Amino acid sequence: MNLLRLLLLLALFCAGCSDPRTRAMKLLRNGGAERLRYDAALICKATFGGHGAAFVVIRPRNWPASFHAFAPRRVGAYQDGVTLALGTSHDLDRGLYIVPQSMDHEPRVAPGTRYEKIADGIYWYSFGD
Repeated sequence: MNLLRLLLLLALFCAGCSDPRTRAMKLLRNGGAERLRYDAALICKATFGGHGAAFVVIRPRNWPASFHAFAPRRVGAYQDGVTLALGTSHDLDRGLYIVPQSMDHEPRVAPGTRYEKIADGIYWYSFGD
């Protein structure tokens, strides 16, 4: 019976680890928010200094260590923020939306987008649902 309880607890623990939002929240609680916002500011400055694209996919080799810690599937830069896509499917994209340090705004809501503030300047987003 003890083995069954242990297996059940292990299954519940692993289920929590596989949820991208749960994992992201844990990393943010461990002091990652300020560094993410700082690195997002650097990415936006480097990406948009000189040209006016609305969205740019950032290659993994250009991700700072703070982004790699979240194991994103994709990183995208907008002129007013950075997305770390932590979960994707054919019609849904979800993860962290990071307002760069020194910017103080909420993300612009559009049809099919949702944002939930989870830390100063950091939101859980979903696009497409």
